[in-house]
Amino acid sequence: MKRLIFAMAIVAASAADARLITEKDLFSFRWIADPQLSPDGSQIAFVRVTVDEKKDRYDTSIWSVPARGGDPRELTAGPSDSAPRWSPDGQSLAFLRSVEKDAKPQPAQIYILPLNGGEARAVTSLSRAIDSIAWSPSGRTIAFTARTKPEDVEEKKKSEEHVSDVRVINQAVYRSNGPGYLDPTRAVHIWTLDVPQGSAEAAKPKQLTSGDFSEDDPVWTPDGSRIYFTSNRVYEAYYDRRDTNLYAIPASGGEMTKVADIEGPISDVAPSPDGKWIAFRGTLNNPVHSYDQPDLFVTDVGPALTAQRPNRRSGAAARLARVASGVEQRLEDDLRHFRRRRESESEARRCREWTHGRLDEREAGHPQLHCARRTGDRPRLHPDDDRRSLQRRRERGDDPPNEHQSEAFLRADAHRAGGVHVQELRRKNHRSVG
Repeated sequence: MKRLIFAMAIVAASAADARLITEKDLFSFRWIADPQLSPDGSQIAFVRVTVDEKKDRYDTSIWSVPARGGDPRELTAGPSDSAPRWSPDGQSLAFLRSVEKDAKPQPAQIYILPLNGGEARAVTSLSRAIDSIAWSPSGRTIAFTARTKPEDVEEKKKSEEHVSDVRVINQAVYRSNGPGYLDPTRAVHIWTLDVPQGSAEAAKPKQLTSGDFSEDDPVWTPDGSRIYFTSNRVYEAYYDRRDTNLYAIPASGGEMTKVADIEGPISDVAPSPDGKWIAFRGTLNNPVHSYDQPDLFVTDVGPALTAQRPNRRSGAAARLARVASGVEQRLEDDLRHFRRRRESESEARRCREWTHGRLDEREAGHPQLHCARRTGDRPRLHPDDDRRSLQRRRERGDDPPNEHQSEAFLRADAHRAGGVHVQELRRKNHRSVG
């Protein structure tokens, strides 16, 4: 009894301290993002996100934690560090950092942190922010994407001339939340940078792609000879369905080639260790749906390769296969069974409306055989419906006197059942009914 009273007291005390969540609780949230496993699998680097209430912003810093569990360790203090990427030997960590100057955030640059001790050092100083980074397999080069132009990299004297703030808008999408006004003359392109060794000065970045279209998500091949990326080579692509293709370009520069093309966007590209296959996520946009679950695709590497939709390929010409097809087949079977059951229930519901709720066991068990069927967009009666309707009317004592009136009775029934159009009636000898 004493234990029960003690437990009730604890519950009452907890209830007294309970309260509803408020909007200010957001300031106490802590969460993680962008986890990256080290090459030896022992550590996980991630971005820790907190909220700065006074400055009305999110602060980000980079932490690491043992893969088998343990206490997290802070690697950078932030407050604007993101995108941690391990070097192939696991001895360094590259990341993006945006520093403040005159109380204003500056474009994010690449920093490299030696994990055996020392401070992180900047290896780029571009006038435009860097979006993403990727180490080469050798660890000697980093590929990155940015809206930088070649003239931005060249040494040029500082100009004190006034820069006009007048903007000419000639595109439907001209501004986004965060970056602000968009510059259609600056597309996202791929650059490479030789990683400085020791205290050596940072090398000059080299531009690999150019033109009017953006390239994103650079990924190196295992041998370091090429770089894969995704791109949509269409002007003002926001007018069309979402779509990106997979391309490759030599790491030393040159002509790009298309590797995979599906009816939809491609993302999260991952080459196999031997470089013969590429896995990626893709979402098919034809037909158009309000939402589509992404699929996992695998394609072999070849020139001018066009990926096709999985499970719709023919013979040796097909070069794209969906992963875990057995699991997907079971899911498709379950979905097909669910659709059949839903259609059956819908037929039963229409049957009850047709018969005003009077269904015998045989009719209720097989509504598709004994109720109104559909021909195109118009339902029609089963051939036996006219006989059963006349039988029911005979039992109620209102059997029509002749065949011509029987069709009129059936059409009147159809109208009362919800405006069903009777497309076909097969008359029988009404004198034999009963």
